[in-house]
Amino acid sequence: MRGTFGKHELTFAGQGENFAVDAESLRHVYGGFGQWSYALDQRSRLSVALQASQIDYPDLPNRDATRWVGSTSYLRVLPGKYEPLVYAGAYGGFEDENRNAFQQFGHDLYGGRAGGSLAVFPRTRMFASVSFEQRDYHGDDPIFLRTRDDTQFTVTGGFEIKLANQWFLRPNVNYISNDSNIPINDYDRVIAGFDVSLRF
Repeated sequence: MRGTFGKHELTFAGQGENFAVDAESLRHVYGGFGQWSYALDQRSRLSVALQASQIDYPDLPNRDATRWVGSTSYLRVLPGKYEPLVYAGAYGGFEDENRNAFQQFGHDLYGGRAGGSLAVFPRTRMFASVSFEQRDYHGDDPIFLRTRDDTQFTVTGGFEIKLANQWFLRPNVNYISNDSNIPINDYDRVIAGFDVSLRF
């Protein structure tokens, strides 16, 4: 849901996710998102947002957590044939474990992102972004006997295609590199996907 009041814009959204492996639910996520944006001029906008989520693991309740993340960002539309748009932002928050005896699952986090998009075809924009996130965990891992510390870098690219009646299709590819002081959490990953959204 979105409303505009002069130079101000308010956006509210709900979130629901069921992540399954081999048709078995591994994780449920539900929550909400709110954002306030202010038009600095006709081409630039400043935004502040807050997101809250509850993360539940049906078969691993000791990993259940509550997540809060606040962020700020700046967006600018540049002059040019392809209507270039650039943005940058920073965020921070925490993911608190719901059971105090399992502090190794909770963490504080902060990060930043930057990216942009170009109108390469009618109704189609190409986009790319890069981001990093630092996660500092709350307690020692009981197996490795150290407190986990992760730094994650993500590079994303793809297209946003406007279909009809405010429906959008976003084919995308993500490369994720997670550097951790606990070896089993150190990895590189490539994820390809298609996102479909309705904006109103």
